[in-house]
Amino acid sequence: MQVCRDIDSGALHFHFVGRKEVFSGPIFASVAELISDYPLGHTPSAVELYNGTSTGTGKKVIVRFLTDNGRLHVSTYYADTIYAANKPYIFTIDQYGTVTHLAW
Repeated sequence: MQVCRDIDSGALHFHFVGRKEVFSGPIFASVAELISDYPLGHTPSAVELYNGTSTGTGKKVIVRFLTDNGRLHVSTYYADTIYAANKPYIFTIDQYGTVTHLAW
């Protein structure tokens, strides 16, 4: 998984990374725009923005906006290897582009 932030708009473009190729994924508004659309106290507190499969790994990808802390929450898995299967990869992105890894 790779996330690129547009320098002008702050939009986030997700890319699904495979063994030999990178595939274009969903594009989301900037976290600042999401905060405006779903302010603190919004119900539900976790707004699902994407629920699909990575074309790079074949693994589930869920992207939510967490209104209680204004972060984008991404949950997916690494590609399976001979050493590990279904290893979670979970991180958040705040409005300043700071990435916090929760599981990797």
